[in-house]
Amino acid sequence: MLGVADMYGLDGLKEVAIYILKRDYCNFFQKPVPGKQQPVLECMAIAHSLGVENLYAACMKWVGKHFAKCLSERSFASLPTELQNNCLVMMINSLVSTY
Repeated sequence: MLGVADMYGLDGLKEVAIYILKRDYCNFFQKPVPGKQQPVLECMAIAHSLGVENLYAACMKWVGKHFAKCLSERSFASLPTELQNNCLVMMINSLVSTY
C-alpha cells in the first residue's frame, strides 16, 4: 500500500501506511519482545526500498539500541547486504562517538 501511495503521490494514504507500519510492525518502537525483532527489520527494509527516510531512520535508531538482539535474528541475516552494512556502520559510529 505504501508503494502504491508513493507511486501515485497520495500523501495522505502514504502517511496512513507509515502509521500502520509503525503500529503493526514496529509496535511504536517500544522495548523489544524476545524473538520479535523481525517486523522492525522488515519495516526497515521496506522504508529503505521506498525511500521513506524518516521511517528508515527511526528503524535504524531502534536497531542501534537493540543491536545485540537484532543481530541474532534470522531476519537480520536475510536483509540485503547494504542494510546489514548500514546497521554495522551505524553501530560502530555510535560506539566511537560515545568515547
